Amino acid sequence: MEKKIFCPVCKKDQDYEIRKETETYPVKNEPVTIEANVTYCSVCGEKIWNQEIDDVNLKAAFRIYREKHGLLQPEEIKRIRDKYALSQVAFAQILGLGEKTIARYEAGSLQDSAPNNLILLAGYPDAFKILLKKNMEHISKTCHVPILITGKEFDADLLASEEWKAMEETMHLNAVPGLADSILAAEEEPKENRLNADTVDW
Repeated sequence: MEKKIFCPVCKKDQDYEIRKETETYPVKNEPVTIEANVTYCSVCGEKIWNQEIDDVNLKAAFRIYREKHGLLQPEEIKRIRDKYALSQVAFAQILGLGEKTIARYEAGSLQDSAPNNLILLAGYPDAFKILLKKNMEHISKTCHVPILITGKEFDADLLASEEWKAMEETMHLNAVPGLADSILAAEEEPKENRLNADTVDW
């Protein structure tokens, strides 16, 4: 079934067509001219407001504005984030931004110069380490993915505190001779042969 759109002249949903036209959008009080997609009713020829199409046009205007003012494009922001294998939320927290900020930028929302420059600096490992140290308390409970930090003199993996504690416990268990094998062997025992902790005289 073909998608239709409501025509205010026909007063009902109608088929529509998309035409290419030159339009100017105001972006931060600056006019930006693009080749826009414009929706017209296929029956009466009336120009129709189409939110989905207009969003695409606005993002196109944002791209031109970013290019003119030297701002990062969405794919460039994602490339910097992917460099550290971080989720959008974790990356935002390390930068001291709102949790949904990076997701919005990568989806096409227009960033101001201040967060843009912060993200740009994060692309440099030495600067990223400073940001990471400054905002560590904001990510320790939410970031469970190891972060690889590549520096001029050394590389390092950053782990959340919970992950490090789990690793310490594992290393401690492995340090006890035969304990790890005993635990694995116990896991293979049928449930009916296992002792119930409530019946054991501790």
